[in-house]
Amino acid sequence: MKKTLFTLCTLAMAGASASADITVTFDFTPEQKEVIVASLPIERLLTARRESDLTMTFDTIAIVDRKASLALKEGAARQYVINIEGHEQALSDFFAAPGENITVSISGPQEQMTANVSGTPLLDGISTLKQQALPLRDTILAIRKGENTTDKFEDIITKYYGLFEQYVRQNPDTEAAAYAMLSVDSSVFMELYALLGQRAKDSLYYPFVESTKTRLEKQLADEQRQAEMQTGDVEAPNFTLVDLEGKNVSLTDFRGKWVVLDFWGSWCGWCIKGFPKMKEAYAKHQGKVEFIGIDCGDSVEDWKAAVSKYQIPWVNVYNDSSIKEGRPDQTYAVQGYPTKIIINPEGKIAKIVTGEDPQFYTDLDNLLQ
Repeated sequence: MKKTLFTLCTLAMAGASASADITVTFDFTPEQKEVIVASLPIERLLTARRESDLTMTFDTIAIVDRKASLALKEGAARQYVINIEGHEQALSDFFAAPGENITVSISGPQEQMTANVSGTPLLDGISTLKQQALPLRDTILAIRKGENTTDKFEDIITKYYGLFEQYVRQNPDTEAAAYAMLSVDSSVFMELYALLGQRAKDSLYYPFVESTKTRLEKQLADEQRQAEMQTGDVEAPNFTLVDLEGKNVSLTDFRGKWVVLDFWGSWCGWCIKGFPKMKEAYAKHQGKVEFIGIDCGDSVEDWKAAVSKYQIPWVNVYNDSSIKEGRPDQTYAVQGYPTKIIINPEGKIAKIVTGEDPQFYTDLDNLLQ
């Protein structure tokens, strides 16, 4: 996920208003004197193409008698993020639309503040889900930190996803069902999607469900395409891309040789981590195999800088992401990075490996034998 940039737009309010749409209450007297409320139209979360599209508006509201109040923004529904100065993480975030009345109840002590958001069927349902999921979430964090060596990570993750799945099955026609859909396992997403009722479809979270459905459908289609490509009888789609000197390089230039296509980007940590092992394989099989690095998602400048920085010795070409149709990452149905594709001397696809998987090198050795 991209890091969100914020622009400060401060609005001071002297006290609480009885007609305010957001009311923040404390069950203790906080050290801070103000609550910070950041907001962003939900539509931008769906359509953002760059970090500047996610710029949020900040309102700062005074805490009076353990309470702070702010009117919801007019116009489109928005995401709201509640925090107070000096607190490292947001106390709460939620979606709300004009006309709703939201209560954010913050409990102490000061050093361990927690927040509960209520006031609409959507937020009440989400609150219930979060409370049920909290023990599992805490266990997951403890395992990741190495503080819990008793529970198995896979088992806890399965239970976590299962909790949201169960909620959708039992409450398919609720606003919070759309929220829960964003945390179910992909293997049951389509089945659960078909169960959703009208209230779920009217939920502020439903556009994100639709977006997830679109991505999942593409993923499933790409998986099918890649499976079909690896039968051993499919000719590798040709492409022509420019190399570091600006010269055209086509896949057909290498017909008669084994070829490895490496789809990568300088922004991809696992791609970079895999270079030492790739260099070993390149040296081991030099003369038998041609490696072609296909950069994806970088600017030309970042691509060239990365090739120089990591001293990548094989052929390197640039996959221009501004081209909407027919790019190699599309024709090869690339789903993740790195993706390595082995092509035999007859120009047919022999193997596709997604991710930095040691099995790739075993497969390459076996094919060359």
